[in-house]
Amino acid sequence: MSHFSIRSHFDMLVNNLSESFNKMIVETRGKPILTMMETIRTKIMLLIIKKKEEANKWKGMLCPKIKKKLDVNIKDSFRCVPSHTGGDKY
Repeated sequence: MSHFSIRSHFDMLVNNLSESFNKMIVETRGKPILTMMETIRTKIMLLIIKKKEEANKWKGMLCPKIKKKLDVNIKDSFRCVPSHTGGDKY
């Protein structure tokens, strides 16, 4: 348990998501409701398009950030040696 936190990080995730969304819509808050909703819809659509275009540039099945983390874990795993604990368990 030395490398893992046992407390929940869910509240932090929700808070970060809320803060990001609020930052994105801050300039639309003073507008009439329909204008505000249309502006938010447009911003979200543009964000989705941007993310899709970025993803289309990826080589392979994984995004670059996850691929890098996976490569580090694979490299680190070479130091691991399985130990037989009995039966078919290691």
